[in-house]
Amino acid sequence: MRPTSPTHSTANDADGDSSHDGKKVFLQYNGPGDLWGIPMEGVSFDGQGGGKDRFYPIFSIADGVLLGPGGNDFVIKAIEKEQQLRPVNFVECAGLLLPAPNALPLPDVADYEPPGIGDPPVITAPPAVIQGVVQK
Repeated sequence: MRPTSPTHSTANDADGDSSHDGKKVFLQYNGPGDLWGIPMEGVSFDGQGGGKDRFYPIFSIADGVLLGPGGNDFVIKAIEKEQQLRPVNFVECAGLLLPAPNALPLPDVADYEPPGIGDPPVITAPPAVIQGVVQK
């Protein structure tokens, strides 16, 4: 596909985020699962800024958005998505009460329920193939 240069909008954002409205991006589609051009932002997990540990797209395009040289030649649909927990300040967790580890119930064999896969097959003859060799 020829590159396309759409303008991002809240209506086309998977999260409904308006912080990148009006941003024009240059997208290149090279086949299933191969869409390039969404700007990325680096994140440092160690907090020291000595290098970026991971890069994330600054926005996600919603499923069903029409794109292409003519503006409506192709429909976007995500193949896979990633979900993250939002950062939280530990002060917000101060009121949470967790039971002591020794107060938690341990699993017991009586709790086990075997999967319902049916009866095992009845074998009436020796194997026809062993390690890829057909037996006579």
